Amino acid sequence: MAADTPPAAPEPSRPAVPRSITLHVSPHIREVDPEGLVADLRSAARAVPEILIRGDLLADAQAAGRRPDTRKAAVALATGRVRSAYVAHEYLPAAPGEEAFEMQVDGDAAPAALASLAGRMYDGERAARAALPLIAPAERATDRVHVWATRRLLVTYSTDDYRYHARYAVHGYPTVFSVLALRYAPAPSREAELHGMALLSRGVPREAAEEAVAQAFAGEAFDPSDTALVTRALASATLQACARAAGLAPFCEDARCRLYNPHRRPEFIRSILGASVCARHRGWFCGDP
Repeated sequence: MAADTPPAAPEPSRPAVPRSITLHVSPHIREVDPEGLVADLRSAARAVPEILIRGDLLADAQAAGRRPDTRKAAVALATGRVRSAYVAHEYLPAAPGEEAFEMQVDGDAAPAALASLAGRMYDGERAARAALPLIAPAERATDRVHVWATRRLLVTYSTDDYRYHARYAVHGYPTVFSVLALRYAPAPSREAELHGMALLSRGVPREAAEEAVAQAFAGEAFDPSDTALVTRALASATLQACARAAGLAPFCEDARCRLYNPHRRPEFIRSILGASVCARHRGWFCGDP
């Protein structure tokens, strides 16, 4: 007589995809193509019922008459600027005019104001906290993903080398995507870094060394102002935000998947800018069995 076999354990239910994705993108950020962004996400995440494009978070709240909220957010952003790349959690105070500057960052800012952004580092986690009150309370939920694109240079502190690093996406609520950070993150390959260090150690001027590295590692180059590239990167970061909101791991272990977390440029080009989502994530985003 056969022994009784225990009943099979039920398979864990698959988390639901978000009800909606809302992308807050200022029309003045020319590096993002709104139509291309929505088309990319609708193709990659067919099971998500609603994908919306809105304007900049601060500008929209201001237009809706929420002046106190925008002022608080502007001050919070200004006081979330990192004092030094090598000192953790020390921030600059808000100077006169900072509130107005923060309101203009993602608008039709003057060239001088845009140029000054390169030297301003914003703590990415504090930026996300500053942005949260600008989202209407009725729209704050784990099944409603919000992603805010900004020109601000976002950074987070790493205890690996005890310094801040540029991040093109910081996954809080909302996720904040930094257009400017694509110029600085991710880092070059380790081989490119070592080649540059060797040239500098031989007395090669820094500018000449950087040019030599760029020529020797041309396959790592990408144009951070290219609209198609920035739009693709923003869409990939949004897919990561959706997985995180659903309780899945926000990053994939498959280095070819768009949900991978690249640390070096070759990985970034292969995954975030790549053409594919892995089979597991594709099944979840598209509702396939």
